[in-house]
Amino acid sequence: MRRGWATSPPTACSSVGPAATGSYRRASTARAPARLNDGTYVPYLPAYVGSDDFDRSVGWYAAVVDGPLQAALYTGLLAGEPEEGWLLDFLNDGFYLLSPGLADEPFFAGQLNAYARRDEPEMLIYAFYSLLANGADRQTLTTYEHRSWGSGRVFDLIHWAAGNWDMGLWTILCRTEGKALRLCPAAPRRWLRDGERIVVDRLQTELGPVSFEVRSRAAVGLIEATVSPPARGGCEEVILRLRHPTRARLLGATVDGEEWSALDPAREEIRLPARGAGPRRVVARY
Repeated sequence: MRRGWATSPPTACSSVGPAATGSYRRASTARAPARLNDGTYVPYLPAYVGSDDFDRSVGWYAAVVDGPLQAALYTGLLAGEPEEGWLLDFLNDGFYLLSPGLADEPFFAGQLNAYARRDEPEMLIYAFYSLLANGADRQTLTTYEHRSWGSGRVFDLIHWAAGNWDMGLWTILCRTEGKALRLCPAAPRRWLRDGERIVVDRLQTELGPVSFEVRSRAAVGLIEATVSPPARGGCEEVILRLRHPTRARLLGATVDGEEWSALDPAREEIRLPARGAGPRRVVARY
């Protein structure tokens, strides 16, 4: 779904947001909006405030890709602001038409963080697998920086490429949100086909290590999970998302054998207390 304007482009962003986004907005007012493939427009958000546009001054690649992906999307500078959606639309149209994980150098993975914050799991999954396809060897699964315009691999076994791939996997499996841990917030539905399971052992988070296992018995309308929240006191809640492989509706759940009411069927989530809980056994019914 596009977030641009359906008719003529505006001359400036209309809203006034936090100080952190002020420089971006002021810079965008002096530049022509970008036209998307569907005929709508979004503001052009330059990576370098002093550059005229993306094909002069500092060069198209650095001005368009480096700054927005590294700064705005990765760090969440524009989180919750309309500019983040406009930037994603612009990059998707111009750079990710066939592969949203590729901007020549797949270690630029800021959109993974953006899709996670925006709770857009399908886009996060698509970008993650694109990153894997474009930045990892198929035989050894070792990572490299990029393919240098398609001609050959550059910087095999480089640490930042491996780190960004790991970041994507962690974001799919576990995400910290304040004092809560979101487990499996974007796990692909195919990972929970009948008989499949997801196992995570002592994943380090800002709130302490977490372990969990999810087992699918989708053929009989059940998905089971065992969750061991962090032992230390920083984590207050665990939010377990169970994305059913066929999108069947969550009807109910038990936790440690007792009927549980803290459910959100629309979001496919079960909320669990974390403090002093120890391992929790969850059985979800569909």
